[in-house]
Amino acid sequence: NIVRIGFFPGSRTGVVKNHIPVINETVSRLKEKIKNAQYYLFARDEIRDAYRDVVPDIKVVFNNDSADKSDMDYAVSVSGTIATEMAILGIPTVVFYKVNRINGFIVKRAIRVKYVSLPNIVLDEEVFPEYLQDMATAENISEKIYEYVNNKTNVGVIKTKLEEFRRKIYQGNTVEIVSGEIHRYLKSKII
Repeated sequence: NIVRIGFFPGSRTGVVKNHIPVINETVSRLKEKIKNAQYYLFARDEIRDAYRDVVPDIKVVFNNDSADKSDMDYAVSVSGTIATEMAILGIPTVVFYKVNRINGFIVKRAIRVKYVSLPNIVLDEEVFPEYLQDMATAENISEKIYEYVNNKTNVGVIKTKLEEFRRKIYQGNTVEIVSGEIHRYLKSKII
């Protein structure tokens, strides 16, 4: 039985280039532990050059290629829209994000939130593990994916929570619900 793992490194050149080394090393670590895995990196045609350092073990899937995100068993994604898409698809995901040190320093001091991905914010719990900045390591990411592959009970709990996320965002007016959840969360963090 093949395990399909999708990587979603972001949509901007600089972000993608920051994430490719982590993804390459993550796949190297996973290959040692999971013998029946296939690795896909979902890429944008507009920034093809950003993917030139992806290792050959990873199939790079551009916008118009045939591999489908929904076919992935597990995902590793940045914290933006794609994490929400993975939650809607019911795919257990590890969220990661690295920015340069200066931006990281500024963001860490300016924004104090419990979670960065919308599924975690809406559910007010860490359903998708979030590894940011120095925690966004191949070791942390590969360990969590390995745990997913080998702990179907935990994956079942995650999928149940993702169903709850889908119910929350699909009832009534999605924009109002999501913006209300974000507002409630941010309001609770204001001193």
